[in-house]
Amino acid sequence: MAFLAALCLLALPLAGMHPDAGGQTPASAGPLQPSSNEALQKAASQGDAAAAHALGERYAEGRMGLPKDETKAAALYQQAAAKGFADAQADLGWFYMKGLGGLPVDEAKAFTCFQQAAKQGHRYATHMLGWMYELGRGIEQDDRLAAEWHEKASKLGDMDSLASLGWLTQSGRGVPKNEAAAAQMYAVAARNGNAMAMTNLGWFFVEGMGGLQKDYGTARRLFESASSLGWARADGNLGYLYQNGLGVPKNMATALRWFKLSADAGDHLSQEHLGQVYEGFHGVERDLGLAFHYHSLGAAQGWDASINGLVRVLVTGYRPTSQEADSVAGWMERDLAAGRGRLRLPLALLLIRRGDPPADPARIRALVAEEQGSQSPSPLLPMTLRLLSGGALGKQYIAVGSDLLSKAAEQGGPGAKLEWAKTLVHGSSAERAQALHILEALEDQHHPEGTFELGLLYQNGEVVPRSPSKALHLFTAAANLGWAPAMFHLGLIHHQGIGVKKDLEQAKVWYQKAEAAGYPLARGRVRPDGSLAPLEDLTRPPAGARTASPR
Repeated sequence: MAFLAALCLLALPLAGMHPDAGGQTPASAGPLQPSSNEALQKAASQGDAAAAHALGERYAEGRMGLPKDETKAAALYQQAAAKGFADAQADLGWFYMKGLGGLPVDEAKAFTCFQQAAKQGHRYATHMLGWMYELGRGIEQDDRLAAEWHEKASKLGDMDSLASLGWLTQSGRGVPKNEAAAAQMYAVAARNGNAMAMTNLGWFFVEGMGGLQKDYGTARRLFESASSLGWARADGNLGYLYQNGLGVPKNMATALRWFKLSADAGDHLSQEHLGQVYEGFHGVERDLGLAFHYHSLGAAQGWDASINGLVRVLVTGYRPTSQEADSVAGWMERDLAAGRGRLRLPLALLLIRRGDPPADPARIRALVAEEQGSQSPSPLLPMTLRLLSGGALGKQYIAVGSDLLSKAAEQGGPGAKLEWAKTLVHGSSAERAQALHILEALEDQHHPEGTFELGLLYQNGEVVPRSPSKALHLFTAAANLGWAPAMFHLGLIHHQGIGVKKDLEQAKVWYQKAEAAGYPLARGRVRPDGSLAPLEDLTRPPAGARTASPR
């Protein structure tokens, strides 16, 4: 423990983050070469692989009097790699990864190059094999092989791989889950200057993970050290500390400054978090334009939480400018054509909200129907269909939404049945009766959200006579089925004494369960000293907030 605590004093990559090899370049480990370009050129022309590689490096970097010429560098790397020179194989792999020197982006060829160099014990190439297996880049994703290659690279002294192995061990991916062992790996890598390890170790001190005691001061110093090395996730974690007053004075302005630094540097979690902040999740004045901006940045990186955030912002009513809409729709169309199906729903909503030129209902229908027919449709699809069918997104889409939602309900999907019932609740007496029938059937099937929604009807006296006791029974059943909003709602009921005697201890129990289940509004309801935060501290989340995940 003393060793770990001492790390915070070092001026040496948020938790669970693996290193991005995109920011690294292979380090040469070859023998010393003749210093003059002429000597290298002569040796390379005579078949000297080491000389060809050294000359290629000079062209790649534009140094030692040579102009930067990645095409010449690629040719020289290929020449040296063909002779089995490990450094050249690793560099050639990097060129294929990035499509440099006139070479196509070809991750499969990059994998082969790294594999050839790794067989010769090349440290960087060994790390890259672990990274590629970990993310499924150029090869089928395989956590077990990722761990094996990261372990091999770690033994060769690669601290990025040691940090990655720590993350796999922390997550139980490819190896048994062991947070204490992960903490030790992070500590060693951090001591050797690895910023990702510093950040992950800092997060362990924030959460009290891996056998470490919570220590916000040590966490802050670790984050600051990683931040000084340019690790964006550390900036976001510093924002988290200031937002929540953990080891530092609570200061949302300072928190936002750190989050923006992190988001602008490309950290997708900070981008998603800022999107949530500006949606109105965290007590900051709502600004849907900024929420759209930051969620679009995260969505462009393929981050599902940001894609869901875009959907929430658009259904809430944000209308992007023509420039915003064209920019975002452009990359969405390209990514969708490349197979990123999760963009169908936000693209459909973007086309609706853009309004100029007017959206084509047939195009909207096609996008939403494709999302509905996908193997894993968006969790926000039923809500979107309900808004379409109710006319909230424009009268011209009512028929589209009603048709798709009714078909989904007929097909037996519980989520669609639930949203269909929510729509019917506000209809005619016959439709309200049908809604009640659907929700009662969902309760019989032990569907947690359906049970919760039925409880709301009894609490508010909608469709059925008001019955606080029946509502409490249904909320408890939904909470016991794992539905976090029901847990939070029970906390509110006992906190306020709604239909029950006020019971602050019981409120704490349910708030803590809701927080442990990941419900955003439950975070911080029970203070560190055991008291409850005032009810007026609560802010109303935007549409779809139930699906949002806390940082």
